[in-house]
Amino acid sequence: VSGFELLTLILLHHGDVPETVTCRWLTALTDRDWSLRNHSTQTEQRIQDLET
Repeated sequence: VSGFELLTLILLHHGDVPETVTCRWLTALTDRDWSLRNHSTQTEQRIQDLET
């Protein structure tokens, strides 16, 4: 769990942040994490291709 996710969970738990803002923030984080994960997967695949 990243620091951002932890912070978001804490904020959600305490209810200090409006739900719409939190949802938007979570969506942005998820999109960013997904693209990073996708990018690293592609990089790993390229490395494997080079090794074979």
